[in-house]
Amino acid sequence: MRSPGRHSHQWQVGLLLLATVLAVISNGSTRATGVAALEPPIPEDLLAARLGGTRASFAEVLGAPAAADEVNGSRFDVTGFGLVLAQFRQTANDELRPADRAILLTLRAPRPETAAATTPDPNDWTLDQVFPILDRFLPADVALDRPATPAAAGADDQGMTRTCRSAALATAFPAEPAPGACQISFLMPTPLTVSYVTILLGAEDEGEARGDRCAGMREWGQQTGQRMQSALATLGDVAAIAEDDPTASTQLRTAATLLAELSTAQSEGPTPRAARQASEQLVAAFDGFASAIETAATGIETGDQTVLTTAVDDLDAARAHFDAANALVLSVLQRCGLTG
Repeated sequence: MRSPGRHSHQWQVGLLLLATVLAVISNGSTRATGVAALEPPIPEDLLAARLGGTRASFAEVLGAPAAADEVNGSRFDVTGFGLVLAQFRQTANDELRPADRAILLTLRAPRPETAAATTPDPNDWTLDQVFPILDRFLPADVALDRPATPAAAGADDQGMTRTCRSAALATAFPAEPAPGACQISFLMPTPLTVSYVTILLGAEDEGEARGDRCAGMREWGQQTGQRMQSALATLGDVAAIAEDDPTASTQLRTAATLLAELSTAQSEGPTPRAARQASEQLVAAFDGFASAIETAATGIETGDQTVLTTAVDDLDAARAHFDAANALVLSVLQRCGLTG
């Protein structure tokens, strides 16, 4: 959509070359007395601006987020990164609270955002560079399942995944099925370079074979890739809508409905265990786009430039979330052996 003012360029949603997805496929307890057990204090110094850290700590260390909302998380502009996106477990619906804690971090190398995630780029991180980056965003007391060195990147998985544990995380999230567990995934365009890193709370089911976790992945990947392509086509249509078109708000609401339908289809379809987190992220991205475009329709109908500006900002936030979801989808496909 062509919207006037300083935000107008942001309506042109960059195509993230998500055809890559289709291409790779085709190739608290209580005591017996009833007195609540005392919970240990959370070691905030070990979690500040890291996985498990609060919104307030991220803002204090990284600065105010460039964009933030309850659907898409908070995006920070950090030197040396193409994207730093933190998503939080909210303690209240529709409200961003300083005490909300980070449960997923997505980091993109300083590569162009329009470059296909599985295509090598000269700005991608080497393995020598990526492990110190992990140190910056993992809890300070974390222990990895394997040493954080390039030499520890196994030939079978090219260092694509790591599981980790942190006592600080266990204290911050005591109700998790596996308290203190976390997972690191690399998206690797080559055996020695990394385009994206995701760091998330929790771990895959222990003892479950890859074949069980990845059962149905090919079909899921095909359907997911088609939905992502459909979303991009819809966003391309939105970018072409002129604000002074008398049917603009109607066209926008139609687009928002299409994106909401993609969200429903993604959330209700069968999902392999290994793809649960990626699918949830994609659903949130679809929802973010639908909400932003619906807001834009309202702004046009009311002639309220403030509402339109909010819609543009929300669309930009959803785009970053879509970028992160894309990385997770491709990482899951890679881990399940569908990139060869």
